[in-house]
Amino acid sequence: MNPLTNCLCILVVVAVVFSLSYSETPAMCPGLNGRDGRDGANGPKGDPGVHGEPGIPGERGNTGPPGKVGPKGNPGEKGNTGDTGLAGNKGAKGEIGVGLPGGQGQKGEKGSPDVESIKKTVDLESRIVSLEKKVFWLKNVLLFHGGKQVGDKVFVTTGGEENFDNAQKTCREAGGRLTAPRNAAENSAIEEIIRTKGNGKKAFLGITDSEVEGTFKYSTGQTITFQNWNPGEPNNNKNIEDCAEMISNGKWNDMPCNEQRLVICEFE
Repeated sequence: MNPLTNCLCILVVVAVVFSLSYSETPAMCPGLNGRDGRDGANGPKGDPGVHGEPGIPGERGNTGPPGKVGPKGNPGEKGNTGDTGLAGNKGAKGEIGVGLPGGQGQKGEKGSPDVESIKKTVDLESRIVSLEKKVFWLKNVLLFHGGKQVGDKVFVTTGGEENFDNAQKTCREAGGRLTAPRNAAENSAIEEIIRTKGNGKKAFLGITDSEVEGTFKYSTGQTITFQNWNPGEPNNNKNIEDCAEMISNGKWNDMPCNEQRLVICEFE
């Protein structure tokens, strides 16, 4: 059977099937399956397609943002030393610098003596000698009147009694200060003056704890470096004893500053 006959047979079968599917009386027997049709013959090879013409290149886009900085590379090898460059032009002359001090000059000739200077020097030396004699005389007078000397200090009493403030004033106006022994030798000298010239009276010492209770200081403001307190003293009896006195045996006692005591001054 040729291909055309096969096509006609297929169309007849399709028409019969279509007619039976819409008939009011159903078919009594199912139709036989038709045979599969054969593949049609291969068609002729088509002509090759025509290639399109190349398109026109588009415009270049804008430059994108810079990317992140990459990691630092390893240092390269040291390059070879380059050739020595040409010498530069000579610079301008600099300003004159300040020189160092010169050496010591030659010793000058001895000048003629200044008569006025010589007179002033002689007069000054004469006054110093006179003052030294006067000081020596004054010390002898003080010692003659019952004063005592220990080292460069001379201790002497007025023989009168005053309160602490007035006693300090009396000694200060005389060019000294209220006595305050710094060692055992000075303490002994004051003790002897009390016994021989003070008739055993108690004498003020130039120390007080009026600033800080229990911390006795000299009139100069320094904390005392020597002390010879009577047993049980100082005791600040009735909280009114801020001054110190020496009794006839050389021992110390704290007592009220407004009481009257023998005045003994020291000079140096």
